[in-house]
Amino acid sequence: MPLARNRSGAGDGVFCRDRQLNISPAYLKPGFAYGGSCLPKDVRAINAIARSRHVETAVLPAIERSNDMHIDRAVDLIVAEGRMRIGVLGLAFKEGTDDLRESPIVKLLERLLGKGYDIRIHDKNVEDSLRIGASNEYLETAVPHLIRLMEPELEEVGRFAELIVVARKNEQYVEFAKSALPTKVVVDLAGVPGALSDFGNYKGLLW
Repeated sequence: MPLARNRSGAGDGVFCRDRQLNISPAYLKPGFAYGGSCLPKDVRAINAIARSRHVETAVLPAIERSNDMHIDRAVDLIVAEGRMRIGVLGLAFKEGTDDLRESPIVKLLERLLGKGYDIRIHDKNVEDSLRIGASNEYLETAVPHLIRLMEPELEEVGRFAELIVVARKNEQYVEFAKSALPTKVVVDLAGVPGALSDFGNYKGLLW
């Protein structure tokens, strides 16, 4: 599986261009690590059932390790740039939610904090939840150290950060990252190379 940026677009591959079997434009296209309250739990449960019944499943046990390897690769990519002030666009496990349960971005940031990085985070959905009190108990008990790093203003993230991590694919973040690229490194975990890859400071993961 490719682990570096692909400027040519060839990463789409022949399979993704198939219009007979490929009924979704996302079919077989790589992405960053998964998270959330369902898929990680379900994968572990299926593996546990297989073990309890002495059924050998070669692929299923590799799913969690493969997921962790994506996070490892992202950490390595960021560390290699030598920039200590990091701005992160997106914290929840997917777009359109405030759910941080098993978010790969949370796992990524835990590792960077352990290495001494200074981090600011922007995620409007999480900010809105904090403002109205939704999910506060979980946020304040599970990830209080990350909540204290939240920055509601994107412009402040831009002024602070030497390196921008794009963790969510939305128009606001893409435009923000594009404006930052002339002077800052952008690490793309969301898969928006078409908008950013003409810049030398762009670092894409898995595409």
